[in-house]
Parts: sequence; structure tokens; C-alpha cells
Amino acid sequence: MATTSARTCGSLQGPCGVMPSCRPSSAVSVNCRPGQAFPRRSSICLTAPVPSSYRNRGYMPATCLPPPSMGSTCILNCNEKETMEFLNSRLGNYLERVRCLEKENAELECKIKDWYDCENAYVCTDFKPFYCTIDDLQQQICCVKADNARLCLDIDNLKMASDDYCTKYDYELSLRQRDDADISDLRRVLDDLTLCRADLEAQLESLTEEMMCLKKNHEEVWPKHSRPGH
Repeated sequence: MATTSARTCGSLQGPCGVMPSCRPSSAVSVNCRPGQAFPRRSSICLTAPVPSSYRNRGYMPATCLPPPSMGSTCILNCNEKETMEFLNSRLGNYLERVRCLEKENAELECKIKDWYDCENAYVCTDFKPFYCTIDDLQQQICCVKADNARLCLDIDNLKMASDDYCTKYDYELSLRQRDDADISDLRRVLDDLTLCRADLEAQLESLTEEMMCLKKNHEEVWPKHSRPGH
């Protein structure tokens, strides 16, 4: 049986000297002529263990992948021992890489957890007094809002009272103006009555004097008429 010294994917050769491909979508078919001296193997696929992640992603060994054009009629015939060693080597490298990644992932998770713990402790330690101050300020704001609402209500009440007083003032002013007009009329009437009184007093004095004169004349005339012989 023909063997190769290298264990890389590109160094594996079939019995016909054809290089198989390790890519899952580019399996190379091997067409051997019946006249060659190499013994032909039966069309049996190698039973090497393949990781489940490779199977899920479609990565299968080239010896187990028939060409798309020929189906299952032609299978690569490679050295089974070297193929197994190659697959085991790749599997070992893959598992080692997985373990390294898991270790790095665990370290990163621990670092992230520690960072979050430190961050939470820092926040709780530093911002708790600010929260208390914020609560006090919110209570003060609520009290100020209540006082502001009360003052606004008082201002509205005072405006209504001021409007009422303005209305009353206008009414009282109109009454005063009317009373002033009446007083002016009464003063004119009083002046007229004063003049009339003065005229009447003058007439009374003149009539009194006239009455005194008439009385005096009557006293003078009355004794003469009362003598005998007249």
C-alpha cells in the first residue's frame, strides 16, 4: 500500500496519486484505471470519530465525501492509519483550543463579575447620600408647590375681593356725586330762602314801625274824642 511521509491535509494522496481536498464543498473525485498495480479498496468510508461541531458545520473528512457528480459510486482510497492520525491530531488541537477558550471565557466572566460587584458597591456607597438629598429636595418641592397653590388661591380671592371693592367704590362714588349735586341744589335753595327771610325781616321791621306810629297816633287822637262836648 502506498504511504506518504507528511500528515498535512494537502499531502494525503490516493492510490492514483491524486491530491484530495479537505474542504467540505470541494471533494475531489479519484478515477483509477483498472490497469494499475495498486490494489483497489472496497467502497467503505473510514469510521474515524468526528466531533459533533464538525458534523453540524458540514466538515467531514475528504475520504468520506463522495463527489457531487458521482454520488456514492466513487470514494477516495487513502491510508487509513495516517487519516486517523490526522483526524485525531485535528481533534486534539480543536479540543485544546476549546479548553483554552473555555478557560479564557471563565476568566473574563470572573473579571466582569468582579467589575460589576465593584461598580455596584461604588454606586451604592457614593450615591446613597445624594438619593437622601434628592428625597428631601423633592419633599421641599412638594411643600413649595402646595404653598404656591395656596398663595395662588389667596391671590385669586384677593382679586375677587378687590373687584368687589372697586364695584362698591364706583357705586359709592356715584352716590356721593348725586348727593353733592343735591347739596348744591339745596344750597341754592337755602340762599334763596335766606334772601326771602331778609326781605321778610325788613318788611316786618317796617310794618312794626308803621304799627308803632299808628298806635302812637291812635293814643294821641283817642283822648280828644273821649272828652265831653265833642
